[in-house]
Amino acid sequence: MKLEELCPDCNVSVQFVDENLPYSLMHFQCPNCDGTFNMDDSDEKIFESVKKHHKGQKYGEQDYFHYHLINVAEMSMRIAESSGLNRRRAYIIGLMHDLIENCNVGLSEMEVWDYVDRHIINNVWNLTKISGITYYDYIHSIDVTYALLVKEADILFHLTQPDAARHKKYEVYKFALDVIRMKRILGA
Repeated sequence: MKLEELCPDCNVSVQFVDENLPYSLMHFQCPNCDGTFNMDDSDEKIFESVKKHHKGQKYGEQDYFHYHLINVAEMSMRIAESSGLNRRRAYIIGLMHDLIENCNVGLSEMEVWDYVDRHIINNVWNLTKISGITYYDYIHSIDVTYALLVKEADILFHLTQPDAARHKKYEVYKFALDVIRMKRILGA
C-alpha cells in the first residue's frame, strides 16, 4: 500500500510505503526539506483517547485496542483507498467505531473533544447499535459512506478470525456483509 501525505513544512507530497505498520506509527521523511513527521496532534489525541477508553477490554485473549480496533482501522483505510475516499478519515472512524457501544462514551462527551470533527462523530454514531434494535435493523440503518466502509471492515475482521465459521453469528455476519456491500455499491 502506498500512502501519500503533504509535508507540513514545505507542502510537498511525500510517499510512504509499508503496509506492515499501522497508520498511527508511520513516519514520513520529506525528500525536499528533509523534515520528518507522522500523525498530527489531533490524530494522536484521538488515538490516545480511544486507547484509554478501551483499556482492559479483550477480544478473546488479545488486547481489544491493539488487536481489534487497530486492525479494523487499517482495513477501513485500505477499503477507503480502493474506493478513492479519505484514508485518514476512514482510519479514525475505524479506530473509534466501538466507543459509544462498548465504552459508554456519549455523543456529548465526544462533541467537547475539540480534536474530533463533527463528521467523524456522526459516522461513529451511525455505527452504534442501539439496545433493543435487531442486528438486521441495525445493519439496514447504517447509511453514511464512511460508516458503511468501517462496518464492512469490522465484519471482515470478525469473519477472518480463527474458527469464525463455528461462531454462532457467522451466517449473520455473511448476510450483513452482503447488505453493507450492496449499500456501498448503490450509494446507501
